[in-house]
Amino acid sequence: MYTLRSLPLHNEHQILQQIQQIQEELRVTAWDNLAKKFGINGKSVLNSIPGFNHIVGYPHEYMHLLFENIIPMLICLWKGDFRNVNSSEQPYVISAEQWKTIGCRTTQSNCCIPASFSRVIPNIDTDQNLFTAEAYVFWFMHMAPTLLQGQFAEERYYKHAMLLVKSIEKCLQFEITHEEIDILEFNIEIWVQRFEK
Repeated sequence: MYTLRSLPLHNEHQILQQIQQIQEELRVTAWDNLAKKFGINGKSVLNSIPGFNHIVGYPHEYMHLLFENIIPMLICLWKGDFRNVNSSEQPYVISAEQWKTIGCRTTQSNCCIPASFSRVIPNIDTDQNLFTAEAYVFWFMHMAPTLLQGQFAEERYYKHAMLLVKSIEKCLQFEITHEEIDILEFNIEIWVQRFEK
């Protein structure tokens, strides 16, 4: 079992073995399962560059992890519509009426957002299926802090969401100090622990 402080580290040899395993698999279903398991789907053209370091050369899957996974999952959870979880009576669920208002305010704000900042953001209530990673990041980082304020039955859920916003903002900085990394690690650990509760 993994813990936040003892996640397994990958190494170059392991990644090359995983790529070889995927390339040798002939069955589509098994190939797909390996790709999901390893988080890679084959050999990159970058592998042909002499001295290329796979560990340093591939960025973390930040977009998929946060903007196509965690944030949409949180929104579904807050809507009481997360997979087969019966959460309609939970204090973190925002009512359908409140989501209707949040969705309307989302679309109304589009006329105030410069086009260079973001594309038009769809209605988060009725058109979440139209959201791209770009729309999720903009909505979560710039709109959710205002739109979600006062919407949860308990303030701690809003504070929890804002801790994630703060952590994402820190990760998107152009420069980060060692001290800021330590604070970021601490904040992410707190966020995960509170989410698991």
